[in-house]
Amino acid sequence: MAVVRTGGRLVLVNGMRLDGAGEGALKALGPIAAVVRLGAYHGVDDDYYARVHGAAVFGLTGMSTPRGEGGAAPRWLVPPLPERVASAAPTAALPAPAEVGCPIPGARVHVFRLVKPEAALLLPPMGGGGATLILCDALINVPDDPPLLGWLPRVLLRLGGWTGLRQEALWYGWQKSLGGLDDRGMRSEYDRLLAEMQFEAVVFGHGAVIREGGHAALSTAIDKHMPNE
Repeated sequence: MAVVRTGGRLVLVNGMRLDGAGEGALKALGPIAAVVRLGAYHGVDDDYYARVHGAAVFGLTGMSTPRGEGGAAPRWLVPPLPERVASAAPTAALPAPAEVGCPIPGARVHVFRLVKPEAALLLPPMGGGGATLILCDALINVPDDPPLLGWLPRVLLRLGGWTGLRQEALWYGWQKSLGGLDDRGMRSEYDRLLAEMQFEAVVFGHGAVIREGGHAALSTAIDKHMPNE
């Protein structure tokens, strides 16, 4: 989970519910105004923040988002994109959005053109540093010996090829099994991200933060694991 404070209020990206001590520390930073869901396979705790903290939940069309108190319609990070893939839900079947746009001023949203909704979020430079890219499942950066995990999850991660900076195997496989893009199409989506977004740091939905040289690191990893034909 990434926490962004803007105007004294908090925006949670890839939100997760914390224990009592963690939530107390979070609330000490400011009121929780919004939760941003970047991946279709995430967001199980978004409803908690909507109900308990009154946070608005932002996502992409095709994601399930909490209706909020009073049946408020979901918020969309970008306008509905029915042309994203042929199997995307038709716009006419979606509730009218209460709001369209990102709750973080100056941020940019990059939408992957895949079967399951997935996006990346680019934060503007803060505190004199470069821009920061926040990902969900598109890429992961799990070390060979992940901290805070028991021996069995560590072994499973290694056997599944989920360690190291690379395309996340399960997410990538799901896209193809659901009629997503082929290898060439997936590579083109990563290339489009790197062409449209310039950033220094990368915050992953799974794995360690890259604080410097993030754009070059992602480019190198993509070339290594999905070379151009």
